[in-house]
Amino acid sequence: MGTPVWELDRTQAEKDIEALSGAIRRARDLYYRENTSDVSDETFDGWVVRLRAIETRFPDLKKKNSPTDEVGAPAAGGFRKVRHESPML
Repeated sequence: MGTPVWELDRTQAEKDIEALSGAIRRARDLYYRENTSDVSDETFDGWVVRLRAIETRFPDLKKKNSPTDEVGAPAAGGFRKVRHESPML
């Protein structure tokens, strides 16, 4: 994933999209569901920026479920429902 985006061919772009998407999802899952992280914020942000740049250069390769269209991750389990005295708006 070190080749500049403007130098990527389609084959390498597809490989980078797969690798970046997997890494981003894994990092989000660790952060939101496991309350931990194994990458710096700078590294994570770099992955997202690179993925967006590749998707911009090769829009037909962007997946419907791209992590660039998602925020966060599914909620972690183990929480109970709470009724608030006043609505949370």
